[in-house]
Amino acid sequence: MAEQKSQARGIDKLKGLPATMAFILVFFYALELSFSGWQLFKGVDGDLLIKWGSNFGPNTLLEREYWRLFSYGLLHSSIVHMAVNFYALIEFGPLALAALGRTKFIFIYILSGVVGGLTSILFNPTGNSVGASASIYGIVAAFIVVSWLRREKAVAGQRLRKPELIMLLVFLLYSFLLGFTSDFMDNSAHIGGFLSGALAALILTIKHRSQGLSFRFNLAAALALASLAPVMAEIDTRRMENNPKVDNYLLRSEGKRLVKEKKYLHGIDKLNEALKILPDDTNTLLARSEALLELDLFQAALKDLNQILQRDKTNKGALARRAIVYHNLNQWENSVADLDQAIKLDSGQALLYNNRAWMRLPAYKEGDNLNLAMADAEKAIKLSPHLFTAYDTRATINIMKGDYEKATKDLVECLKQDDCRAAANFHLAIIDFVKGNLEEGEKKLALANKLNYQPDQFELNFCRQELGLKGLSNTRLTEENTEGEKSAKTER
Repeated sequence: MAEQKSQARGIDKLKGLPATMAFILVFFYALELSFSGWQLFKGVDGDLLIKWGSNFGPNTLLEREYWRLFSYGLLHSSIVHMAVNFYALIEFGPLALAALGRTKFIFIYILSGVVGGLTSILFNPTGNSVGASASIYGIVAAFIVVSWLRREKAVAGQRLRKPELIMLLVFLLYSFLLGFTSDFMDNSAHIGGFLSGALAALILTIKHRSQGLSFRFNLAAALALASLAPVMAEIDTRRMENNPKVDNYLLRSEGKRLVKEKKYLHGIDKLNEALKILPDDTNTLLARSEALLELDLFQAALKDLNQILQRDKTNKGALARRAIVYHNLNQWENSVADLDQAIKLDSGQALLYNNRAWMRLPAYKEGDNLNLAMADAEKAIKLSPHLFTAYDTRATINIMKGDYEKATKDLVECLKQDDCRAAANFHLAIIDFVKGNLEEGEKKLALANKLNYQPDQFELNFCRQELGLKGLSNTRLTEENTEGEKSAKTER
């Protein structure tokens, strides 16, 4: 009994290193959140992760930024991602540390992370991976191997109890299965980390009669295992050079960057080069359609999107983008039909409901479109209470219904969000004009113009035909919104 208590106290002391490592992951994730302006709570920003040190093949190997093979293990894409790895380190780390010892534990943790990162590049050269999972899989595999090798002599702290065994199996099965069914899980890194950890444990735990021989053998084995990294890096680099997928990706990334900077023609040139390499690449066609849409080249954008959907009728991004193109071509029925299909594929996407609500409004006089649009706007808000454009959509519908009080309430909420301030001011100006508050309306309209709000044609038609906004108000609406005669070109 005394011996067991002593062993238990020994294990408790060993919890310090895994716990420290786990809290380091929390620390770095907190840094990610703070420096991103909490963007990671909204969604993964791949470009941002690359700047921080993710494992991105072209940078890691082609640009020889090998430090990424270490830094990517400190970063995580979401709080759930970080929490799972935190739990694994706290739960299984002390057991692995007790079985391996501090030196082997640290060595295998680092080796598995590096090999896992290189395995990830091997199977997905343009992937962008973050997380400590490869390292954790490595130490878990090492613990399993050591436990099996020492199964007859295992002490209390080196033996899995039934609850721990169940949790370990659940962790491994869940991670691997999720990796095969999700685009966001990097199974190749997991497998690479797991296999390298198992191999390292198998080699480093071999015992010899001579203690000196055992030490020299383990040292040589460690150096041999460490050499796996540069060998794999060389293999990965050669596979990436003159790889059409990599070349296409780099050109596409450059094109998307230029489009984001509103250098549309230069961006299209880069995207055209990318398409010469892979003419049917969906991501490149989708990126070019965005640039063409911004240049009002609707038919060209429609051609790209049709090309995508001919091969894949379930591409939600292409369906949502084509709906916008149809909206600009005044084909509202086709626009709504595309969003119907996109919503069937993903009924939990608030933006799709919001866009469908807006796309129904050009035909506000036909059938029950106004009520259907209101139902979609309500659904969007229910799914995502912080989607402020949905509040603006609902406010626009209420303006059309003549309920200015409800509309104003929603628009006041929209003013809190920078992305929505322009539209909110425009619609508040309409309400002021209707109520006869011309001076206030002119101020809000001027601010909307300054913020570059471009109203849809149906909005202007409604103001003139239904609300009777003529004279000074009508003149200002037409003269100061010349660009507003065009339809909106982006998602609301």
